[in-house]
Amino acid sequence: MKTSFGPMNPRGQLEEYIEFVRTKYEGYKIISEFLSLQDEESSHEDYLMLGYSNVLGIRKNVTNANTDYMHQDVHSFIPYYIDILEGRSV
Repeated sequence: MKTSFGPMNPRGQLEEYIEFVRTKYEGYKIISEFLSLQDEESSHEDYLMLGYSNVLGIRKNVTNANTDYMHQDVHSFIPYYIDILEGRSV
């Protein structure tokens, strides 16, 4: 997942990320996600666009369903992260 907080990524950055992941995880199915505050499209065709509102819903569902399996530090951090996402969502 690549997160964008400002203008689109510098030329070639997304290509570098996806090539790194493809090399490191050869043989796996790679699903690349582009997380954007303003729901902007990725400049690279292999990335799916996600907005913070999408991630917020996913995070809440996963957290509620997997509480018993999470490390305590992760479980403590997730509500903080959800609060940040709620503050950024429109």
